[in-house]
Amino acid sequence: MDIKNINYKFAVDEELLPHFIKMTPLIWGKSTESLNYIFQKNISSITVDLAIIIGMKKN
Repeated sequence: MDIKNINYKFAVDEELLPHFIKMTPLIWGKSTESLNYIFQKNISSITVDLAIIIGMKKN
């Protein structure tokens, strides 16, 4: 088994930001008021931080 850590940051267009935010589990179930508060923030970039676990099936 191997673990690969991947971390990168990218700029996000203001038009696309609401779509990215709605895809994150951290906001699922939040009120419209909470979402509007987040959308009003000046978020210009998003950081992606992944841990990919690589394994092999045992015979």
